[in-house]
Amino acid sequence: MQIVMKFGGSSLQTLERVQDVLALIESTSQHDQIRAVICSAFGGATDDLIEMATMASHRQGHYEQRFLQFKARHEQVYKGLIRSHENDEACDEDAFELHFGKQFKKLKDVLQGVFLVREYSPRTLDYIVSFGERLSNQLVALGLQLKGVKARYLDARNIIQTDSQFGSAQVRWEPTKKRILKHWGQSIEVVTGFIASTEKDETTTLGRGGSDFTASLLGAVLGVDEIQIWTSPSLLQSLQPIEETHA
Repeated sequence: MQIVMKFGGSSLQTLERVQDVLALIESTSQHDQIRAVICSAFGGATDDLIEMATMASHRQGHYEQRFLQFKARHEQVYKGLIRSHENDEACDEDAFELHFGKQFKKLKDVLQGVFLVREYSPRTLDYIVSFGERLSNQLVALGLQLKGVKARYLDARNIIQTDSQFGSAQVRWEPTKKRILKHWGQSIEVVTGFIASTEKDETTTLGRGGSDFTASLLGAVLGVDEIQIWTSPSLLQSLQPIEETHA
């Protein structure tokens, strides 16, 4: 059976929950063909990013402390995933910076710009909040690769094209469908939910429920048998998705 799996932020709240998600994906891949895994940002990460942007726009310098806490949270997950596979050589701070340093520098720079001009546009905010999904999905893809699962990270901005209605963008179906079908291979694609881009490569977001929409879009284009929406309670208790949609 071909499936798409989507995991919400609550199921990625902590390192332990991320490991639960990885174990579930690995187990499922042994008897079903997983065409895509779509992940939201870690639980609370989007709110943290919005709050950082708001604090910076109000010239509240302690947004920098929130940024450091945000970075440390993702670094902790990275190190936990590495340590769980007894690869201590790759677990130091330099290794984390090698993998993620450029992204955190870009986030820090755009927040500094918001601080200087004392405001942010909807376009800027979409770019800022996109870091939540980009980081979480890269970490999930890394965790799967460490387990020996054939998976790769995919930034949805490379395949989903929208208009420029920042904050609640509308998908342009034809170019999006063509990009998806052209890109897809046999690996499990670990895809950023919620985010997309305009034809000018400007980052957009799909609005409330955007990650579920990403999963539904991919499932429909790829013609899968089932789309599974997972949340933390279902992972920890019944091991059944909270919602199943048959394509």
